[in-house]
Amino acid sequence: MEILENDVFRGCLFAVIGIIVLASLQLHRLRRARYTEKVTAIITHNCCGGSKGAYQPVYEYHGEGANHRVVSRWGHRSRIIEDGAEVELYYIPDRPEKIYVPIEAKTFLIYKIFFLFFGLASFLMGTGLALGLIDG
Repeated sequence: MEILENDVFRGCLFAVIGIIVLASLQLHRLRRARYTEKVTAIITHNCCGGSKGAYQPVYEYHGEGANHRVVSRWGHRSRIIEDGAEVELYYIPDRPEKIYVPIEAKTFLIYKIFFLFFGLASFLMGTGLALGLIDG
């Protein structure tokens, strides 16, 4: 009986982890939908910040009747975008300092795939363990 209880606990734990990971990915997708205004920005320079010396592009663009300069919230080990390059970005209407840059999102695609796979695998393993479909 102790083994069964342990399997059910592990199954539920894996299922909860899977649900949390999948829910966080979906929440990120919903938040991204708020960025509806599309503009072309210029990379003025890449600042090197943070404790690990990550490169962060600085975007300059015109939106909501004013010019804006925003430092990327993502740091990269190397320059993913060269100074002077033009990129498309999206911002939230009435909050043009809040940006989403699709080219930066592509660099994090591997992390999203990993978490999606981990979430699905955890959920399926947890469900299988909890229902006794697989042995723990």
